[in-house]
Amino acid sequence: MMEQLTPGGASTPIDYEKKLDDLTADSSFFNGLPSRVSNSATSLWNWMSSSEEIPEEIPTPEDNLWEGVANQVEPVVNPMIRGVMAAHSTRMGLDKTSATSNALEFATFVGLVENSGQTYGANTPEEGKEQTSAQGLYQFLDDDSLGQSSWQTGLNRTRKYLGPQDWITESYEYGKGGVNLATRNQQTAVFLGNLLEQKGSDAYMRPILEGNRDSWVDSYLKLHYKGKPTEATIKHVNEVYDSMNVKVRF
Repeated sequence: MMEQLTPGGASTPIDYEKKLDDLTADSSFFNGLPSRVSNSATSLWNWMSSSEEIPEEIPTPEDNLWEGVANQVEPVVNPMIRGVMAAHSTRMGLDKTSATSNALEFATFVGLVENSGQTYGANTPEEGKEQTSAQGLYQFLDDDSLGQSSWQTGLNRTRKYLGPQDWITESYEYGKGGVNLATRNQQTAVFLGNLLEQKGSDAYMRPILEGNRDSWVDSYLKLHYKGKPTEATIKHVNEVYDSMNVKVRF
């Protein structure tokens, strides 16, 4: 039986085997998953917790693969995200594992604020405002008609830690719409790489990486939103923050 950490460090025993059995009772759940996940909760657990086979993109069937077990199973962290976070955690003198977990919780929060947690999607402007070129999970601006876009800047910053990557080159050269060529994990690697490379960002990101959720809203507005938020924006951000039960989806 695995233990689920709760606020304050207390723990409650969780019967994760029953959770997985319930989740996988319908064999159609396994559609689209790797062949080695052979229609059983045990094989699903082994795949999800494997340190040897880390998929490029964890499939998310209807209702999200992690729904119901996200807080019981430590998520497999994509190598790209690990690469970005390992470099910055070391630079800042932080534990890599906990810093990465805390960064992904913050990324989940921002993804919910920006695009309701959806991997793809164009900007939906507030009433009275014009639509922008914002795209994807974190709504990066990707119109490069007037120069390097914020998405392209993020790609360049992330490239420093991942080295040459075909997907970075292709997305950068595609220009407007390039965000939509990137997977969820790729967008998250760029999101984190972009934030952690910004001048002065350590003052905002260190508390987050250390597990302080109280700094989420301010850090989001300063480092990612980057504008004067309207009352509607502030209300939306606070509503997401207040209602959030983090389920890491990476």
